Amino acid sequence: MKSTQTPTGWMIRLELGEELVQKLTEFCEQNSVEAGWISGIGGATKARVGYYNLSRKKYIFRSVKDVRELVSLQGNVSRIGDKVALHLHGVVTDSNNKPRGGHINELIVGGTCEVYIQTFDKSLQRQIDPEIGLPLLTLED
Repeated sequence: MKSTQTPTGWMIRLELGEELVQKLTEFCEQNSVEAGWISGIGGATKARVGYYNLSRKKYIFRSVKDVRELVSLQGNVSRIGDKVALHLHGVVTDSNNKPRGGHINELIVGGTCEVYIQTFDKSLQRQIDPEIGLPLLTLED
């Protein structure tokens, strides 16, 4: 992974074989990113995407076979206590350009992946909402 700081955040290039979620989490920890918005594009060789089943209060993930492209990545950086919490959604396509999308649990970079993190000047925290079962942003007025 390579990166350069910009006036509003970080431009990051992940390399072939790197795992997106792990590398971005490590990057945010090492560079003290407390909060931000993530967007990106690139190639992929493997992905696990899913959705949150509200009635069961758990994520359901599926591996996507024959992945070729990450056509859209959106998400945010926040904290749960002092730990980085990434919330990432994306769309990947296969060799027939069939899209699959959802919450990204894992993505192995194919070729390259270019990600921009727009950093915020304040920390964003998450806390488990017992009714929903998810760590939601605790936004102040």
